[in-house]
Parts: sequence; C-alpha cells; structure tokens
Amino acid sequence: RDLRYNRIREIPSRAFYGKTRLHTIFLNENQVLSIEATAFDGLPSLKYLYLNNNRISHVAPNAFKDLDKLQSLYLQSNEITNLTNGTFAHLVHISTL
Repeated sequence: RDLRYNRIREIPSRAFYGKTRLHTIFLNENQVLSIEATAFDGLPSLKYLYLNNNRISHVAPNAFKDLDKLQSLYLQSNEITNLTNGTFAHLVHISTL
C-alpha cells in the first residue's frame, strides 16, 4: 500500500486488518503523530514498514508485536524522544531499523 503524501495524522486501530498478503506499507511523508498498539494488527506477511518523515512522538510498547516477518522498519525523521524498553523485542527478523 502506498499512502505517502496524504496528510494522514492517525492510523486507526486495525487499519489494515485482514490484508494477510500485504508485505509493504508506505506511510512516510505524512503527519502521523503516534503509533498505537493495535494499528498494525492482522498483518502476518508484512516485511517493510515505512513511517519515516512524519511527526511521530509516541510509539506504544506493543505497536509491532504481531509483525513476526518484519525485516525493515523506517522511523527516521520523526519526533520520537524515548521508547519503552522492549518495543522492538518481537521483531526477530528485523535487519533494518
């Protein structure tokens, strides 16, 4: 899904739920303020998640808990100042963070 440049401010709970074959989401270059715990639920095939160049200041501790196949997570150029210990603990296949 390419959702770049859409002025998105919020990712609703389970926004992509049921998209079991989805492997890439481009949400970069928006105005997202936070990543809640259930925003990316139900995405068993997701490998690449682009959240860079937003205004993210808060990432829920379990925001990425169900993304077992995630390989690359892009969060650069946001307003994140701290993260809860273990936020990325479930990302066992991550190679780019």
